[in-house]
Amino acid sequence: MAPIISISGFVLTAFLGVSTAEFNEKYWHINHFYIPAVCACLISLYVLYAVKGSPKNEGLVDISEINLMRGIKDEEVKAVKSPNLSSFQIFYQYVLKNKNAWYVAFMDTFVYMVRFGLISWLPIYLTDAKNFTKDQMGVAFLFFEWAAIPSTLLAGYISDKFFKGYRMPPAIAAMVIIFFMIIGYFTSNNLHLVIFFAAMAGCLVYIPQFLASVQTMEVVPAFAVGSCVGLRGFMSYVVGASLGTKAIGLAVDYFDSWNAGLIMLLSACVLCMLCSTLCHFSAKKKYL
Repeated sequence: MAPIISISGFVLTAFLGVSTAEFNEKYWHINHFYIPAVCACLISLYVLYAVKGSPKNEGLVDISEINLMRGIKDEEVKAVKSPNLSSFQIFYQYVLKNKNAWYVAFMDTFVYMVRFGLISWLPIYLTDAKNFTKDQMGVAFLFFEWAAIPSTLLAGYISDKFFKGYRMPPAIAAMVIIFFMIIGYFTSNNLHLVIFFAAMAGCLVYIPQFLASVQTMEVVPAFAVGSCVGLRGFMSYVVGASLGTKAIGLAVDYFDSWNAGLIMLLSACVLCMLCSTLCHFSAKKKYL
């Protein structure tokens, strides 16, 4: 999913730039809002048509056979089946009262703060503070999106192969590197170095975001995953994205300095690492 988001971000940016140049800036609102909305509706209709029922109905292997191959007994599967509780009771009992669910939610919040802070303010910062041309800024932004594709494809494999299924160690390592990439990105005036720092940040920021999604499915029972995803989605897309866009902009305006944005991004990296560490050791105790 994350590589598709990265490809979509690049394609959409390129499409909007070309469409604006070709069809006159007078119709920018059509290019930027209506056309993507129509595309989203058409794709949604296709998904509604293409997505089928259960795997068993489509002739695929039944989940009981998969559990058998994994060495999971039927008694263990029955033990995690949904109890006779309402949706709110499941949400309250297994999500709101689950510290691991909150660790993952706050971790993803700060990841989104970094991601949206970079995506939203990268073009303005490069042209305003670094005096880059629009072409130079476009090159840096292009590498930011494309560099994320290989890292997200490898993130799950790395966590399984080298960290015995623990998701947080590679996420923490990625955030540590991002911390220094942001410092380099803000302090360097060399075009090629800025592009490198932006590409590295874009390459790595999707790793903790992707692994947070995987970790969500591992900190609650299967019947509570939907509720836990809902909490994480609210915290990341509403709180985290708002901190990365609106809050950083307000801070930069209030202090009249981009250093305020730098401090906020670095603080988000540190807080993300803290939440990831807490989640790792708490989840590790659970599986020992």
